[in-house]
Amino acid sequence: MDKMRTIKPREVFFIKLGPGGRWNQECIKNGIVKVGFNEIDIKDIQQNKWGKIRDYYLKESSSIWASIYTNQIKNFFLADEQTLWITFVNQKLWWCLTKKPIYGNPDKTKYKETVNGWLSKDISGKELLMNNLSGTLLAVQGFRSTMCAVKESSYVIDKINAKESSEIVLAEKDLNQLAKSVSTLIKKLRPKDFELLVDLIFRGMGCQRMGVVGGPQETVDIELFSPIIGERYLVQVKSETNFHQFEEYQKRFLEHVGYNKYFYVYHTTTDKKLEGYEDGSDSTIIIWRLDDISKHTINAGLIPWLINKTG
Repeated sequence: MDKMRTIKPREVFFIKLGPGGRWNQECIKNGIVKVGFNEIDIKDIQQNKWGKIRDYYLKESSSIWASIYTNQIKNFFLADEQTLWITFVNQKLWWCLTKKPIYGNPDKTKYKETVNGWLSKDISGKELLMNNLSGTLLAVQGFRSTMCAVKESSYVIDKINAKESSEIVLAEKDLNQLAKSVSTLIKKLRPKDFELLVDLIFRGMGCQRMGVVGGPQETVDIELFSPIIGERYLVQVKSETNFHQFEEYQKRFLEHVGYNKYFYVYHTTTDKKLEGYEDGSDSTIIIWRLDDISKHTINAGLIPWLINKTG
């Protein structure tokens, strides 16, 4: 997907595409934004007869809801290429810009055509997953009617434009610095403590240490079992290593059958060949380097343990 241009909408609305999302797939597939309001003649909308429309709803509901329904129809009718619409489907945020004309269907529903269809990615091509969005924004799904203005409009626009807030940029900078500091401490560990760190990381992932396999203590393989997913792992931990040693262990790994994955874990090497080696995405042999170990150490909450061991 080519990178899209930055969007600069004038306003942002959340919309429910039909009761219970009934029209989600239809709208996404056909590149339209569809609403109901079947009881209102589209000609009254096109002729700006807002008073007449409100009077109709006053007969059916309270003055507050009459105003809400009328304003929703008006906002939908006035929306143009400067209006951003968002909705949530399949755990993703979907967004679009709409063209100005409004059309009617035979069943008296109404719709507008989108400018470039419904999209679930930001302009850099990254999926806009709901898990990565603020709870304040997600709360808009609880709105009781068809559409409403989004209070978090700047947040939504920044997300779509792949623009990070200054707070996130600072947090990422601090996290990167923390990872560097953790990496420095990891390299100070004695071999047995480094092996223990790796063992603790796997335990934090829910694995159980079943025993050891192999020869002398300095070349021992750790045998692990993950009861959650029912897999067995064989792990070799080396403080310092090179590509020749990795190749030897690669052969040894494959001699031990019955394991789902084999991990080769090290923190130091001067061997460019090993540094540049890439294990395939479908490979059962996985290499953990210093950056990987640092990340897992942080995620497992093992920084205090690491400081105590190296302090």
